[in-house]
Amino acid sequence: MIAEQKYLNKSLEFWANVKLISQKVGYTERETSKIKVPNHQQIKIAFDGLGLDTGKIIGSNNLTK
Repeated sequence: MIAEQKYLNKSLEFWANVKLISQKVGYTERETSKIKVPNHQQIKIAFDGLGLDTGKIIGSNNLTK
């Protein structure tokens, strides 16, 4: 496996958020076995459920109610 250049210099905080979101939202869609790409609402729900703030990863203007 070859790493994508755009992700090589990301912070530990970035990778922690990727892992947390993947664990809470899921890694794949069961029916199709395709990799899941969570939307803003799914990320917000995952973070809210853990009492975490999404302010650093999702701007307030991107959230839908």
